[in-house]
Amino acid sequence: PGDHVYLSVDVIEMKIYYTPAPSFFMEDWLNTNSVTTQNDDDAYVSLSTSTEDTSDWLILSNFGFNIPTGAVIDGIEVLMDREATQSSSIRDEQLYLRKTGGQIGDNKADSVNYWDIIDDDIYDSYGGTTDLWGTTWTAAEINSVDFGIDLYVKYFGSVATDARIDHLQIRVYYTETFNGVMWDWADRISAGDGSYTVSFINTIGGFSDWLRATNFDFSSIPDDATLDGIEVSVKKVACEPYGFDYGVHLSSNSIQVGDDKSKLPSWGMSPSYYIYGGPTDTWNSGLAISDIKSPNFGVDISGEYPTGSPGDHVYLSVDVIEMRIYYSNAFPIESWVDTNKAVVQDDDNVYVTLSPSTDSSDWLQLTNFGFNLPSGATIDGIEVLMDKEATQSSSIRDEALYLRKTNRQIGSN
Repeated sequence: PGDHVYLSVDVIEMKIYYTPAPSFFMEDWLNTNSVTTQNDDDAYVSLSTSTEDTSDWLILSNFGFNIPTGAVIDGIEVLMDREATQSSSIRDEQLYLRKTGGQIGDNKADSVNYWDIIDDDIYDSYGGTTDLWGTTWTAAEINSVDFGIDLYVKYFGSVATDARIDHLQIRVYYTETFNGVMWDWADRISAGDGSYTVSFINTIGGFSDWLRATNFDFSSIPDDATLDGIEVSVKKVACEPYGFDYGVHLSSNSIQVGDDKSKLPSWGMSPSYYIYGGPTDTWNSGLAISDIKSPNFGVDISGEYPTGSPGDHVYLSVDVIEMRIYYSNAFPIESWVDTNKAVVQDDDNVYVTLSPSTDSSDWLQLTNFGFNLPSGATIDGIEVLMDKEATQSSSIRDEALYLRKTNRQIGSN
């Protein structure tokens, strides 16, 4: 019945299933579950003049994304720590992302440049912050256990060669629609001085906007250090016992990364520190030390006034946000000995022993100096005086020297 009908087609996709001809059988990848961690335990395929000249497909999926429903996917980046055991031997042949239905979009293989032979823990990048790989994406497709990557490589050498992948990660860049209540006086979070930034939520079921803290100045961390953990301390308070975390994320270049560390307990009605992460918790962020040292690295925090709460409003207030980075040096670091000897000038020294095989000391952390300044005094300056010596000339220099507050190093080196 009727006089018209609309017929609408969004997209038509096709997948071909085939069996390679006998002359095109490919070499298998081994140890493929090792690509989840950068630890020099590699996935690899062995190729030579007596094997086929291509690897089989390396298919990796189930990356554990949890992108918010409704978020707009802006770009996808694949990062690969890879190497070949012989120069001018291995190149990408095909590299695709995959959805539930299989490979999709553009082939991002670099078919020009050979894999390098240096195990330097540096990632090769494919795609980027605004690159959708020639197709469209939804949050559900990224969150699917089937989302991942397909890769195979080609052999061009004359001697036996392994193509090796130590670590492969995918970064998804997205924009989330978020209409929370703004924070007033947001610049107050840089100091724990009792001056608060406040979000006034007057709707049950409402939530705050993101409160972003960046520019923590981790420039003193060595470039070749390994990230072990990230700890965030937030001193916060609510006017009623109905304020809760809505989200706590790390932020890198204005993009939230890694796990949501929000906690269930409500914000207390007296100011208290809440700790997120810890010495061995990287928040599954995939961040490198260079990301941590960027002034655009930080943390995003949002609070909520849940549905079912009594009353008609809640104040959420944050005094200070502090962050501590735990890392391991690429070279062994030596511990200081007799650290309690620095309190008296008596030639009974605190010391650390260094040599060509151990070129750095651990941090010497000294606290509890027993100050009793009058309340309300204005601090004009701080001077550190050190009676120090080395047992060999032209051997020892300061590397980093900071003052510290309750939870972290602070100020200038």
